[in-house]
Amino acid sequence: MGSDAHLVVVGGAPQLVDVAQERIEQLEDRWSRFRTDSEISDLNRGAGHPVVVSADTALLVVRSIEAWRLTGGSFDPTVLGAVLRAGYDRSFAQLGARGHAPVSDLLLGCTDIIVEAGAVQLPAGTGFDPGGIGKGLAADLVAVETMDAGADGVCVNLGGDLRVLGSGPGDDAWTIAIEQPRLARPLALLGLSGGAVATSTTLRRRWTIGGTTRHHLIDPTTGEPS
Repeated sequence: MGSDAHLVVVGGAPQLVDVAQERIEQLEDRWSRFRTDSEISDLNRGAGHPVVVSADTALLVVRSIEAWRLTGGSFDPTVLGAVLRAGYDRSFAQLGARGHAPVSDLLLGCTDIIVEAGAVQLPAGTGFDPGGIGKGLAADLVAVETMDAGADGVCVNLGGDLRVLGSGPGDDAWTIAIEQPRLARPLALLGLSGGAVATSTTLRRRWTIGGTTRHHLIDPTTGEPS
């Protein structure tokens, strides 16, 4: 997921933690655009043609299309070209200052994604980036599956996309610290008895291209960092 992952399981069999961790790693294998053998990489290479994918990846694409519709296009999973042109063409740990931005001719095309019969077809000339929704969906899936497997409570936090279900470690609500990268103490403490919270920031994933600061939050209406 290109981020730190935090997993807390309350109650249930001890192996539930290992099973949940393996599930997170499985979703990373399927959804990372930085892994050439992932299903997302297969989709991007096969744009214009149907690509057989797992049920997990088909669900990811369906949820992404729903998010695009619900937000009126403010979220768009086909911003990969803009992300690449902003310079985010490799894992964040490998990013640094560069003189020129990468070139990409990929365009937006969420309206024409086809999902049917266990396959997904991206429009030719587009690319899919699950960065804005993949971590949250992964947290949802792992939390629900861990509870179904017998846990009394679970918290899955994948890089700021967090889901909690059931009882916290003290048989009470979960307490979530909202952090700010430049401050030693949390901005706030949030109590959740169940549900989700997602945060992001432009202060951490940033780099420079030709002396200009860029970050990973893309505005689909401009194709530029927001």
